[in-house]
Amino acid sequence: MLAFHRALTRSAPRDWIATGACVGLGLLAKYSMGVLALTMAGFMLAIPAARQHWRRPGPYLALAAALGVLAPHLHWAVQQQFPALRWAIERTRDPDERSRVVNALAFARDQLPAVLPIAAILLPVTGFPWRLRRLDAGERFSRAFLVAMGLGPFALQVVLALALNLMLRSMYGSQLWTFTGVLILFCIAPRPEPARWRTTAFARATGGATASSACPRRAHR
Repeated sequence: MLAFHRALTRSAPRDWIATGACVGLGLLAKYSMGVLALTMAGFMLAIPAARQHWRRPGPYLALAAALGVLAPHLHWAVQQQFPALRWAIERTRDPDERSRVVNALAFARDQLPAVLPIAAILLPVTGFPWRLRRLDAGERFSRAFLVAMGLGPFALQVVLALALNLMLRSMYGSQLWTFTGVLILFCIAPRPEPARWRTTAFARATGGATASSACPRRAHR
């Protein structure tokens, strides 16, 4: 994402190539990276400042780099009739045949345990209730970028679940919230509260100690 943001703001060919290479590597690791790639393309279509790049070589350099990284895997996948993709599609079928709306809402609900701790950890910095930070013209583009990259993949998965009647498992959202903390810190005016710092530090220390003491016990079971 850093390379993509730099590509959009600096238009350097090396940043576009780095963006494409990272997308290719991400797809090699997990096909769900494609959701983020679609979000990136959608951002470049929806935001005027980003849309202008389609008239330049940058996006096509990124596409060429991504395809270059993916080429050996695509060759294998075509020969094997995309086994990983067929397996992933099979896992999205609901054996209970619930409504697509119910499945989408269940997926959204299951993301709360991933999102709420991030907001809670940042409370000593942001305070509560939150207050939006005033942004200048240059920062508004970065805010739009973070909103799109932070929330866009989740919204896109929910839309796909509703449109295609997919059952999305909760773990599919594990990679969706990478930029949530950065988004909150960028958009919310900081209001440090020392008392909450102490409480949070104590809670982290206690939680870390509990988790550390539990690990050796599990290892012996």
